[in-house]
Amino acid sequence: MDPDERTDLKFMSAEIFHGKRIAKIEKGDVDVEIEYWKNAVICSVLGANPPFEAIQGFIKRIWAAFETDKIIQVRKRFFWFIL
Repeated sequence: MDPDERTDLKFMSAEIFHGKRIAKIEKGDVDVEIEYWKNAVICSVLGANPPFEAIQGFIKRIWAAFETDKIIQVRKRFFWFIL
């Protein structure tokens, strides 16, 4: 936890829903994450397994009008990038 990011932990008691204890998450708790993931794209390469550097160059050329935050290879032939 980074105190500079205001991510301090607080105890919250669980709620009971259909006889099970659950954690309640308010939309405001995840708004920052929702905004971040709105610009995520998953890219699947069919029939080939190009090196990461080739995909990275392709993404940066095709999406040049946008700033690329991250490019990650999730698994063979699946890449994930966030603008």
